[in-house]
Amino acid sequence: MVLASKTGEVRYNRKGDPGKVGPLVFPAGEYIDSETYTRTSLSAPVVLCEGEYYVLAIEGSVTGVNPKDDYATNGSNAHWIRMNKFQYAFIEV
Repeated sequence: MVLASKTGEVRYNRKGDPGKVGPLVFPAGEYIDSETYTRTSLSAPVVLCEGEYYVLAIEGSVTGVNPKDDYATNGSNAHWIRMNKFQYAFIEV
């Protein structure tokens, strides 16, 4: 009784070089207008603003840029991008 057999060969075409690794997002709490938020190539802050989570989308530092207003005005070109279906559970031990 034969359980398996090989009848052909599967080849995968490489479509291009892999992209660079994106930053690790980290929770930065609730948005505070006077706080300075900084994104690097390795890390990006996520803030809670009026019930929605936003990630800092540009490298560098920003202060006083409200994520909700920025995203509403500038969309995908904003400093802050809204995170859909993003949930956190924080447990203090």
